[in-house]
Amino acid sequence: MPAVIRGKSGGTRQLLVGHKRYATHYTLTSPTYGSICCHMRVVCNYHKGFKGKHGIHYTLYVVHRVTVALNQLHQHYKDRFGIETRYRIKNQCRIRTTSKNPMTRLLFVAPKQCWNSFLRQLSEISQSSQPFIYLLRYEFATY
Repeated sequence: MPAVIRGKSGGTRQLLVGHKRYATHYTLTSPTYGSICCHMRVVCNYHKGFKGKHGIHYTLYVVHRVTVALNQLHQHYKDRFGIETRYRIKNQCRIRTTSKNPMTRLLFVAPKQCWNSFLRQLSEISQSSQPFIYLLRYEFATY
């Protein structure tokens, strides 16, 4: 999991040195909670002018029982973060209603059925060699 980079020259920012990825230990201390020793991984990525940025971008990870190689850690976490984001967005976009009015429920269900039908047609078109115009038909499910 990514660690917060704190401090101007001390704290976890002191780990962001060099031009290569490396593994190290760091002790997090708190007056309230005490201290704990963590396994840290520092990953360096080069901007190379991407989006107008230059220089090194450091990412700091706290790891425990890691089986991913150090050079693949950033991509692995990036993939995991994408999965979690997709689930969060899916749950935010889900329509929830407690209305007993059938017209209100139909108003929420009908666009979803149209969208699913449209996606089904697109998948058929992409898998078929027939012209586009002949395959375009709309199916509406009735319940």
